[in-house]
Amino acid sequence: MAVVNDAVASPSESSVAAPELLRRGPYVFKRAQSADELEQVHRLNHRTFVHEIAQHPDPGTGALVDKFHDKNRYFVALRQGRVVGMVAAHDRPPFSVAERLADAAVLAQLGPRLLEVRLLAIEPEERHGIVFAGLMWLLYGEALQAGHSHVVISGVLDRRALYERIGFRALGPGVRSGAAEFIPMALALAELPEGIQHDLRRWGRRVDSARAVPPPAAVSLLPGPVEIADAVRDAFRARPVSHRAPEFIDTFERVRAALGQLTCGMRVALLNGGGTLANDV
Repeated sequence: MAVVNDAVASPSESSVAAPELLRRGPYVFKRAQSADELEQVHRLNHRTFVHEIAQHPDPGTGALVDKFHDKNRYFVALRQGRVVGMVAAHDRPPFSVAERLADAAVLAQLGPRLLEVRLLAIEPEERHGIVFAGLMWLLYGEALQAGHSHVVISGVLDRRALYERIGFRALGPGVRSGAAEFIPMALALAELPEGIQHDLRRWGRRVDSARAVPPPAAVSLLPGPVEIADAVRDAFRARPVSHRAPEFIDTFERVRAALGQLTCGMRVALLNGGGTLANDV
């Protein structure tokens, strides 16, 4: 998984509130809202935590719904409408990380304003770009806006170095769950490493710049597609009529008669074709 290289803004230099929707390159970062987005989240979690990490048994549905789904907030990265990354968080006890602590009182020592990150999943082909950074931007903005002091996680033990680089510190030893091993960790938002704060400010300036300059409207310079009138759309949706049916023949003759009147009584023939057919005629 990629390490943060373009991350979240420092509260001293940029707004701490992440935008509701952020576009960066081919990606859209936002909070998951629609039923389709949530269904894609569950299927991404299934691929990650059932097949890749083997933390959970396969429910046989192709989807993995988190046990804290009802209180989770999901943030997603979309690429052409497809969820390629997600992170879930909640701030309502009980916290699952307590199950991996020998003494749950350790959490109480951190204070009452905790935000637990339950899940983080990114498609393998998207792990070396900005997806991770964009998700962390949304998560960081959510945490600061809500006044949280710490973020707590059950990190995959094999990725401990990644979490420590971001600023997480272990709260206890690793604990096995299924075929994976997890380590309880906490991040004090007021004590982020200086390198991470620098990256956060840089991302924040880019976000502020994107807010200040609205994206230009797309202009098509191609010969089509053309706008279609509502009446034409309705005709396309209507039941087709056979060219041998009396209804079609009646309409055909009425059109010929109307065109004949427009051409001062000339005899009119209707031919279906393009410009080449017109030239041939």
